[in-house]
Amino acid sequence: KPYPYDPTKATDVLDSAGWVRQSDGVRERNGVRLAFRLTVVQGDDPQAILEQRIAKSFVTDMAAIGIQVQMTTVTAQQMHASAESGGIIATRSFDAFESDGDQRSDVEEFNARYNSANIPTSQNPGGGNITGYQNASVDTALNQLNQTVDPRAQAQLLDTAQRAIYNDLPAIPVYDHFEVDASRSYVSGLSAGPISGLWWNTEHWWINKDAASP
Repeated sequence: KPYPYDPTKATDVLDSAGWVRQSDGVRERNGVRLAFRLTVVQGDDPQAILEQRIAKSFVTDMAAIGIQVQMTTVTAQQMHASAESGGIIATRSFDAFESDGDQRSDVEEFNARYNSANIPTSQNPGGGNITGYQNASVDTALNQLNQTVDPRAQAQLLDTAQRAIYNDLPAIPVYDHFEVDASRSYVSGLSAGPISGLWWNTEHWWINKDAASP
C-alpha cells in the first residue's frame, strides 16, 4: 500500500521530533541541519532526464517541509563503476541516490539487497545491500527462506521480510512504468512470466500459418 502524499503530516512528524525551522527555512536539531545530498546521473538521454526531473521535484517537496536536499549530478561511469574504480554506488559514497534498475527482481536479488550479510565490505566489495540496511527479523526470515523448500513456508517468510522493509522504508519507491506488449492474433504461445516479462519462453512461440496473411 503506497504511503500517501501528505506534507502536513510530514511537517507534524518533524515538529514532534524536535526539528525546528531556522530563519533560512531549513530545520535544525541539536546543532545539526536537516540536509543531505541526492546523487543523480547526468546526461540528456530519456532515462537521465526523467531521473533529473524526479530529483528536482523531490528537492522542491523537501524544501517545502524544511529539508535541504542538494542535487548532485555525476556521470553514469562515476555512479556505476566498481568499488575498485571508486564507483559511487559500489563504495556507498552517497547520502541518497536514484536507482532505475529494479523493475523486476527475484527472491535471490531481494535477499542480496536487504540481508545485512550482504552489506559491502572490503572482504565483500560486491555486496548488494548498498544502503547498509539492517533488521534482525528480516535477516532471520531471509536466512530461513534460503533453507526452506515448502512454498507456503517460503511465502510466509517472504511476507515477514517484506512487511518489515515496508515499515522501515530503506528505499522509497517513486514510480513504476507500465509496459504494453502487443502481437498479431496469429502469433501463439505468448505468456508473460513473473520476472522476465514476455521474453522468458520464446522457444514456445509459433505462428499459425492458416490465420496469418500472406
